[in-house]
Amino acid sequence: MHVYIYDDFLEKNKYSRILAKIETRLTDLGLNGRIFRLGASKNINEIIRDELKKGAKTIIGVGGDLIINKILTSLANTSVPLGFIPIEKKSELANILGIPAEVEACDVLASRRIEKIDLGLANDSYFLSAATLQGVGIIVKLNDVLVEPINSSLVGLYNISTRLGGLILANDGKLNLIIDSQEKITQGLLKKQKPSQTRLLIENIFINSPNSFMLLDGTQKIACPVQISVQKEALRIIVGKNRIF
Repeated sequence: MHVYIYDDFLEKNKYSRILAKIETRLTDLGLNGRIFRLGASKNINEIIRDELKKGAKTIIGVGGDLIINKILTSLANTSVPLGFIPIEKKSELANILGIPAEVEACDVLASRRIEKIDLGLANDSYFLSAATLQGVGIIVKLNDVLVEPINSSLVGLYNISTRLGGLILANDGKLNLIIDSQEKITQGLLKKQKPSQTRLLIENIFINSPNSFMLLDGTQKIACPVQISVQKEALRIIVGKNRIF
């Protein structure tokens, strides 16, 4: 049984025609299933949990990249794969996964090519692409190394992304830590300042910033302090043959 989760912006009338085409194509392919349209009163985690109990075999997010973040936590470390029908033609995630937009994405679902991919975990919430924090007074602790960026800084943990100067991060069991700022680095008795950008591959990290929030996949806010780790092969996801990882 397939379950389709429509993001709330698809309630606008301008999407009616393309959604009708998608639903017709899914029926032709024998992939029709239950449809849930998100709104302010609907809890996506409850919807998915109930559908999994009823025997759902695939959960498909329909919308933009942000719909995937809304579904991740419910499917992480389960055997049920996640599908994606992107409505935005410039979807970064669709490009990475090799999924064409709109009606053509239905054929990718039908092919059911499944890959296991890593996820990031920030406290109790998962992210697929990135976790970012911008502000002053950020503290980053990695094993015995304490990094204190000076002035306003951008700290990012990237799992899978094409926004880093063409860099594509995928299923390598690591998160890519990038800090843009000047930093004061303390390791034991050694203290020094380092300008510009720091890049490290990490598995676990602690980040804190007073009264600040870390942003997951551009949509979900997590209050600091945040413990972040990589969860290896935590998600089964349907991909196209032209995926770029």
